[in-house]
Amino acid sequence: MTIHVDHVALEQVSDTLSRTASDVDALATQIPAEPDAGVGSGPLLVIVSRLLANAGLLVEGLSAAGIAVHEANSAYRDTDLETADRVALEQWTR
Repeated sequence: MTIHVDHVALEQVSDTLSRTASDVDALATQIPAEPDAGVGSGPLLVIVSRLLANAGLLVEGLSAAGIAVHEANSAYRDTDLETADRVALEQWTR
């Protein structure tokens, strides 16, 4: 069985997750402090606050996933290099 890890693809996934987290987080600055919706302002404020809370969780999740993919990619790369060195050394000493 052969396992191939595409390090470039994993780094792109990591970058995309991290960039998306930053983009979603930046949207929070564009939300008005208090919507002017007349008698519906209170309920609308509750809805907006829940959306912002969930967006915050999304940012945390995307950031954590980006870091995890980056760390896994680094671990795979390091293990691949160590294994390649060991195999090459074994080939030379035979």
